[in-house]
Amino acid sequence: MSLINRNTDYAIRALVQLAQKKGKVVAVAQLAKAEKMPQPFLRRIMQVLCQNGLVVSHQGKKGGFSLRKKPAEISLGEIARVFQGGVDISQCLFRNFGCHNRQNCFLRKRLKKIEKIVVSELERTNIASFLTER
Repeated sequence: MSLINRNTDYAIRALVQLAQKKGKVVAVAQLAKAEKMPQPFLRRIMQVLCQNGLVVSHQGKKGGFSLRKKPAEISLGEIARVFQGGVDISQCLFRNFGCHNRQNCFLRKRLKKIEKIVVSELERTNIASFLTER
């Protein structure tokens, strides 16, 4: 089970890099090099972040990206929703087979409680919180 997929991970790391630059425009090549990510892959991630209002794209010779929002306003939950539709750890292994016990499943009920805690923590954790950890 993967709580955070690769797209979400790369997006978080790129957003932290942008936050460290404090409003400056940063080229994708610079972000990719700093975080050791494949540049074409990161470019697509940055385009998705731009389409979802998290970053601004700057065209031209000195183009790149900058944050659209303050780092404290960008939660990990928001980023996860953009790239993976959120977090769903209670997804049943047998969901495609019409499990007859879905409503009464003790495991699913416990996982739903855990999922609620995880989602809450992702919403509480923002990009700004990583600036002091680096």
